[in-house]
Amino acid sequence: MVLLVGILAAVGASRFFGTQTYDERGFAGKAVSALRYAQKSAMAGRCEIRVNLDAAADSYTLSYTGNGPGNGTPGSCPASGTPVPRPGGGNYSETAASGVDVQGGVTLHYSSSGAATITGGSSTVPIGTFQLNIEPQSGLAYVQGF
Repeated sequence: MVLLVGILAAVGASRFFGTQTYDERGFAGKAVSALRYAQKSAMAGRCEIRVNLDAAADSYTLSYTGNGPGNGTPGSCPASGTPVPRPGGGNYSETAASGVDVQGGVTLHYSSSGAATITGGSSTVPIGTFQLNIEPQSGLAYVQGF
């Protein structure tokens, strides 16, 4: 009986005290939120937005491409490379916690229609034990593996 309790305690403690899975899930959730925000911003502002998930830096950034009709006035979209502002202040970018591994990078552009054009990488990006998926036709982003 004592042996069984000891085994359960060892397994339970490792699951309880380890934060790796929580950090991975948290970053994957933030990345999906960023992708959805980029899609909605591109549709609302009619300006193309670039999303770069960088495997080397374990991070993502959102920026404008300078393309799109904007509000109909020539030059109404922000210049290429201009960071997308985060609601509440700052730029829309994030770096994963230490130990979280973005295992495949991707660069994609959201058009004013909401579709995603993948220009580098795959539509599936492993983030630790989770997978971030992007449906190019609809632009839908979601996480698998919880």
